[in-house]
This record gives sequence, structure tokens and C-alpha cells, in this order.
Amino acid sequence: MLAAVPSPQKLQLKRKEATKSSEQEPRSSLVKIKDLDIVYESSAGLLKRSSFTAVSAAKFEIPTGKIIGLVGESGTGKTSLGRALLKATPFQTGSIIY
Repeated sequence: MLAAVPSPQKLQLKRKEATKSSEQEPRSSLVKIKDLDIVYESSAGLLKRSSFTAVSAAKFEIPTGKIIGLVGESGTGKTSLGRALLKATPFQTGSIIY
């Protein structure tokens, strides 16, 4: 019965083998954001239009199986970026690849 219980050395060897095999596997991305711009247009009257750039040239990648956090000061485009990822807010330039 004790022979069935793995020794610490056997467990450590199994962990090393698992780490080596996972390092060799190529990681795919869950989503890639490339040069994303989000601009909001507003009208300040009949002929006046103004624009506000919420996100400018955002570029990052979220690997499959990873958890990320998006932090920043108020008004820096975190919500706009999240809404663009959910296709709830249109973006002007760049791409989101799922």
C-alpha cells in the first residue's frame, strides 16, 4: 500500500516534465488588439461638432488561459475599450482579432 504513495522526488520529476511539455506548446491568443482608436463625436449645436478621443493606438494581446486586469485613472478609456471588445462601442481605426 505504501508503494502506491508517490515520493516527493517522483512528484518533483512529474512537475518538471509537465513544465517542459507546456513550454513547448505554442500559446494562442484569446484576443489581439492592434492600433485601436475610439473617438466619440458630439454636437454642440446646429453646426458645431466636437470629438473626444477615449482610446488612442491601443495595442495588446490576451493569451488564452490568462487573466488580466485593466487599471488606470478615471477617464482613460478602460470602459470604452471593454465595450469595444464586447462590440458594444464602435471603433474608428485598428483591429480586434478574436
